[in-house]
Amino acid sequence: MTDHAQPLELFRFDDEGQSVSVRMEGGPPSVIGDDRYHGAEIVVESGFVSGRVRLVLSLEDLDE
Repeated sequence: MTDHAQPLELFRFDDEGQSVSVRMEGGPPSVIGDDRYHGAEIVVESGFVSGRVRLVLSLEDLDE
């Protein structure tokens, strides 16, 4: 994740040695036309794999 603001962890599922979380970038949303979006990522960590997948969340996604 980029920017200076700390990411906000929306949720985390974890147990011994593995986890999946969704983190949203801090700071104001990006604006495209009338739509606002936040950068986010899904983070997977375990003993044999770790990775991140970038995505965007709209304000409507966050309302659900």
